[in-house]
Amino acid sequence: AALAGGEAKALAGLPLAQFVPDSATRGSLADHPDDGVEGTLYRLDGSELPVQLIMRPVAYGRTPHVALAVRDLTTRRRAERQIRFLVGHDLLTGLPNRRHFQDCLDRNIRQAGSGRLALLHINLDGFKEINDLYGQQAGDRLLNETARRLGGLVEAPSFVARLGADAFALV
Repeated sequence: AALAGGEAKALAGLPLAQFVPDSATRGSLADHPDDGVEGTLYRLDGSELPVQLIMRPVAYGRTPHVALAVRDLTTRRRAERQIRFLVGHDLLTGLPNRRHFQDCLDRNIRQAGSGRLALLHINLDGFKEINDLYGQQAGDRLLNETARRLGGLVEAPSFVARLGADAFALV
């Protein structure tokens, strides 16, 4: 009832299709009882909630019924998005990392076809000395400021990536 956004008494007798309108999801639930099915729960206020649904047949009196367990997947989906972001981005600057850069560069090369594509590699000379003389926090500020300024120079589909400690690329 809490996930659907109402009181339990108000939900009694309402069809499942009101909350899970996707017939494929409902069909999968019926075809695979005891297996979790991911889908979308439409709350009474019209908002959507990612959920896992598990339906099990139960006997209540002499009438067959089904019990439906609903698990909110919001936190899990948020964590999955965060993990996907972390895999492809530099933790300090938030820019695409070397791995993500390579994927984006390959895609841009294919899209450019016989057109033109520019790649600019930027290395911050003397960066090690800045870290050694002024500390890692000063170096981090320099990297973040560099990332911010480079990012301000480009618009999609162009992009900036951090390739290493003091190396950036613009495509």
